[in-house]
Amino acid sequence: MHVLLLLIVGVVVALLLLTVEVSGRGLLVTALASLAAIPAALFGAYWASGARREDFSVRAMVPWSSLFALLTWLTATLGIVLFGAEPLWLPPLLGWSVAGPVFFSAASLWLLPLRPIFRMRSALGDPSRVDSLARALVASFEEVARPHSAMAARRQANRALVATNVLNDALRFDDAARVLATVPVALLDAPRRAAIQASRTTMLLYGQDRNEAWSALKDAAAHAKDPAVLRVIELTDALLSALDGQGGRALERLGATAPEQPKLRRAWLIARAHALCATGDADAARSTLTELRALAPDGLRRVQLLRGPASALAADLGRDSSD
Repeated sequence: MHVLLLLIVGVVVALLLLTVEVSGRGLLVTALASLAAIPAALFGAYWASGARREDFSVRAMVPWSSLFALLTWLTATLGIVLFGAEPLWLPPLLGWSVAGPVFFSAASLWLLPLRPIFRMRSALGDPSRVDSLARALVASFEEVARPHSAMAARRQANRALVATNVLNDALRFDDAARVLATVPVALLDAPRRAAIQASRTTMLLYGQDRNEAWSALKDAAAHAKDPAVLRVIELTDALLSALDGQGGRALERLGATAPEQPKLRRAWLIARAHALCATGDADAARSTLTELRALAPDGLRRVQLLRGPASALAADLGRDSSD
């Protein structure tokens, strides 16, 4: 909608530009100044969020950055229509004076709140920094006003999902649950609500709150539409059943084929190990845990933290590997 509005304004400004005489130098300087807004917005986004190139690919960010180039061009050409192209620096200055504040406004809403997440992610290999940065990350959610509009709730949900992934990698499940609890799910659209509740289910399981986990899972299932989220819900449902001792039902839900995606495969192996132990098949569970250990260095630790049927066996395997 915003892009369409800018294009409409652009056509109007272009038509107005036809009514005045403008030197080629004036248009060239304005065009170059507008194009310069693309790399400025691109690298400004990386700086504001603290992200790395692999977090936001340049290819994905160029369309977003181009909006600021278009805004610079529109404002500058409107300045040419109103005030003329001389001096040459005036139209670009007018363009930047509008595009700059718009960028910083957008950055304050979307990019700066990501900084604690990416700082936390950068500390995952440094245990001495993880505690303080995890506390700061949780505080960045809990110490701000709870969203009261659908748009603000969507922003909060998107940021919470990114933060949860990082905290999950750090095995900070209670912190992740606290972050997700700040999202007002009643204000969310169905896909986001399902994603938030599915993530909450997993974090609550690691926090040993199975009753609340079942409640969150049912809510996620009631709103899920995305096949990827439905698959996560299916795996989590199987894990919950296994932790409750219903190994047969869990194995049925899991199926015989593990997912290809590494994190889904890890979740599948964790659920399968607990399910096999719940059915009394310790040998198959040991084989599953061995595969899990090869796939994910923290896999056995995750099995133990769930305090389910396979936790003791995972602890034994962990001790064997460290001897």
